[in-house]
Amino acid sequence: MQRIKSLYDALIKYHNKENQCTNFLVWILGKLPPTTMLDICKLSDLSIDNVEFVSNNVQPTFEKSTPDAIIEFSNEKYLIIETKRFDKSFVKEQFINHFDGGRKKFGEENTWILFLSGDGILPDELKGLKKEYFGKIGFLSWKSILQLLEEKKKSLEDKYEIILEEFITFAKHYGLGRLKHMNNEEIIKFIDGYPFIAINRENAQERFSKLLNEMQRYIIAESEEAVEENKNEDDYKKGNNEKLPCPYRCLKIEGWHTEKSAYVFINILSKEIGIVLTGYQSEGKEKKIFWERWNEYMKNDYKDNPNLESFTFVDTNSDDDIAIAINSHYFKHIPGFNGNQFSPDMFPEFKDYFFWGCTYTLDIGNIEKSFYEKLAKDFKKLIDTFRKNNDHKSRKKSTKKLH
Repeated sequence: MQRIKSLYDALIKYHNKENQCTNFLVWILGKLPPTTMLDICKLSDLSIDNVEFVSNNVQPTFEKSTPDAIIEFSNEKYLIIETKRFDKSFVKEQFINHFDGGRKKFGEENTWILFLSGDGILPDELKGLKKEYFGKIGFLSWKSILQLLEEKKKSLEDKYEIILEEFITFAKHYGLGRLKHMNNEEIIKFIDGYPFIAINRENAQERFSKLLNEMQRYIIAESEEAVEENKNEDDYKKGNNEKLPCPYRCLKIEGWHTEKSAYVFINILSKEIGIVLTGYQSEGKEKKIFWERWNEYMKNDYKDNPNLESFTFVDTNSDDDIAIAINSHYFKHIPGFNGNQFSPDMFPEFKDYFFWGCTYTLDIGNIEKSFYEKLAKDFKKLIDTFRKNNDHKSRKKSTKKLH
């Protein structure tokens, strides 16, 4: 058995992702107050109480099996932990061997076992065992563990916040609570499509890049010198603006409250092309100016144009399942705000980012001159509607409807 004394032990000595996840978890549980472990036991229906964390061991060897970890408590009580990153991965024979091996080694009265997996609900094969050994066999999803640790991060002392945040970030990186088992039909589809995608990914990225450049060229030409390309956008330097599945171009609008004024993007996930204006994507002076303008006139103009849609921006640092799964960013449409007057800061979806604009079906066969011209004219109407000028009141009376 190997005791996990540090993050080095947890992550560097073991290369299997499942082992790394288990090791990190048992290490962090030893660093947190005892109430955290007791809360996990209670949440998983394990009858362990009035104990304190003593030590952890990973990959212990029993007579017929090797569970992922064991946590030793005071009073010589032991909790066996078996983990699976995915759902639908419960192996009954393996689980019984773990439980029997632990009871034989530590005594039945001193042994408990927890199954931790990507399943959203208790696996069917585990139901009977859990009922037969109620209080001795527990189940938790990774999602439940992460929710509990998020709550602990808010309630525990500041000194625990760093390690909790590190584990939560690590868990998101490995997709814990999000990974799904693929059936035969799904894996066949993946195998059939993967060679083409793998070989042509760079070619497709180049094609989308050219399409965006052309859209941008038409937009700038139509704007009467009010719009220019913003190459100072941070992600340009990293090449992230070219990254599939949602490449984009950043535009600077004269008189707008932020230099990152607008974006034109292609979202392959939703099969859409979008043009959006920036409300905010940072704190500070720019956001303050936006709120003044939004409350003064922009929210009324938004309401008057029911074809306008609201967006946020999600990346791998967010809790968005899709962004984490694809390990990339995308502009995400948030439905329900069309034709309404509202304050974005009242909705958690817009906590960090807020954009609004129009989308078009991504129909490659019909992206030609007439489409570029329409896109550019619609963008011109969009900025004319929302860009403040010296005669704002008269402008409002003649607000142009989009689309």
